[in-house]
Amino acid sequence: MIRNFKGLGTEIAKIRRKQKLTQGEIAERTGLKQQTISEFENGRPASINTLFLILEALGMELQLTPRGVKEAKKADWLLKMGQK
Repeated sequence: MIRNFKGLGTEIAKIRRKQKLTQGEIAERTGLKQQTISEFENGRPASINTLFLILEALGMELQLTPRGVKEAKKADWLLKMGQK
């Protein structure tokens, strides 16, 4: 579970490396500077727009769940939210 910018940046860096992409390649895909990608991955707060650009470049999406939802109940909650 990601709850802060440091955790988010660490997870984004893991995903990027798993996809064998460099920060420079993500920068090219997003139109952001490589330094911005580096700062983001190191936990520096960024705009929501920056987050969505990076997620799109990685083929990822943001999913929100309420705190305290157990894994077993999370699937039920997600299904209910999808029906609204």
